[in-house]
Amino acid sequence: MNHRESIGKRLAEERKRLSLTQAELAKACGITSTTQFLYERGDRVPNAEYLRLIMELGVRVFYVLDGSVDDLSIPPQELRRLYVLCDHRCRDSAGRLSDLETRADTFEKLVQEYLRSTPLEAQ
Repeated sequence: MNHRESIGKRLAEERKRLSLTQAELAKACGITSTTQFLYERGDRVPNAEYLRLIMELGVRVFYVLDGSVDDLSIPPQELRRLYVLCDHRCRDSAGRLSDLETRADTFEKLVQEYLRSTPLEAQ
């Protein structure tokens, strides 16, 4: 798979993660469905304006371009909320905390769930 095809594959993954059709994403970005299809197939490379627009919709652009997830950030107040939720979920009926490994796994799952369900601009 060449670089263009990889970009297209990751672009399609992100579109699906956001529960958008090719037509919906194309319309939101002011391009044709055919152009969106060509981007996802790897026959065309998206321009900077398109990348800016999809980023505003919640697409993780760095992931699309090179597979990295470094563009993900979670605001401190959201991390605090996830930590409190993890603490609550990791206590038994007597209020005792689970072991550290269980707490770490639970927190990781909560963060992953947040990242999958939250558009980038809200992170």
